[in-house]
Amino acid sequence: MPKSHAGRVAALWALTGALTAAGVLLGVLVPSSAPAGTPHATLTGTPDEALSIFVHNMRVLAAPLILAAARWGTGRTTRTIGDAVVAATLLASPLLVGAALGRHGTELVPYLPHLPLEWAALSVATGAWLAARRQRLAAHTLVAYAAIATTLAIVAAVLETVAIPHAS
Repeated sequence: MPKSHAGRVAALWALTGALTAAGVLLGVLVPSSAPAGTPHATLTGTPDEALSIFVHNMRVLAAPLILAAARWGTGRTTRTIGDAVVAATLLASPLLVGAALGRHGTELVPYLPHLPLEWAALSVATGAWLAARRQRLAAHTLVAYAAIATTLAIVAAVLETVAIPHAS
C-alpha cells in the first residue's frame, strides 16, 4: 500500500472507533439492539478455532478487496453498488460490537483484545475500495492492500483465540 494511502486507512480506523462508540450508545439506550445473554468463554484456544475465526473475518474483508480488484469503481452503477456493499461492511461490525459493549459493559472487554487489529484489517480492506473507486490501482498495490489486511486478520484471529478467557 502506498504511503499516500496510509492517511485514508488511519481515518477509516478512527471511523470504526467512532462507529463502535455510537454502537455503545445504542446498546446503552436500546439494550435489545445487542446480542442477548451474558459474555462467557466459548473458545478453548486451539489452532482450529483461530483458523475458523480467520476464515470468518476474511469473508467480511474479501468484499471490498474483490470489488477493488474487479474494478467496480469504474462504472456508475457498479460503483454505487460497491459503495453500498462496502458501507454495510464497514458499519455492521463496529455498530454490533459497540452495542454489545453498551449492553454488557466491562464484562465484555476481556473478550476483545483483538478488536483494534480487526478494525485495522477492516480499514485496510475498505481503503482498497476507496482508492480503487478513485483511480485504477496497480496490481502490486492491490496485492499490498490484501496482504496487509490478511496479515492483520491472522494476527487478530490468533490474539482472539489465545488472549481471551477460555472455556474449561
